[in-house]
Amino acid sequence: MVKPAKTKLCSYPFTVVPGYGVASGRAVDSPYPEGTIALQKPFFAALGLDLSACFNGTINAAFNCHHVNLNSWDHQFLQVKWCAGLAAEDFRFARCELIREQPLSIKRYPAYIYQVLASSKVDHFQPGNVLELVAPELSGLAYGNVMVLEIKENALVFA
Repeated sequence: MVKPAKTKLCSYPFTVVPGYGVASGRAVDSPYPEGTIALQKPFFAALGLDLSACFNGTINAAFNCHHVNLNSWDHQFLQVKWCAGLAAEDFRFARCELIREQPLSIKRYPAYIYQVLASSKVDHFQPGNVLELVAPELSGLAYGNVMVLEIKENALVFA
């Protein structure tokens, strides 16, 4: 009997940075008071990705590089029309884990890299070194916190 090959995982430190506040609806001028993630979740669920355990917002992860590119993903949804009056968008999700060191413990959280493909995105572009993550709500998380993203080898390319 042949054992399946183990998937090699790689760990990348990142810093939590502010985003636009649109994914969570926290931005004062957000046209989506509930946030885009809350509005998109039912569409992703219908397509086979249940994000109900995730916070209705994103963690903006800044890596120490000029550009980070998602090279492989677990889900891709094309032309998702999640909001009337807005063009359909293309999404990719890659499973990962977030590792958070806390006093006396290390916590691991299941998460996804959440990417709206630039070719279909209308606004709110992230800097090249930032990825958006969806995860369960992490109490006490603050801008400037350093965490680690663990993901399959070769899923990310850094430049």
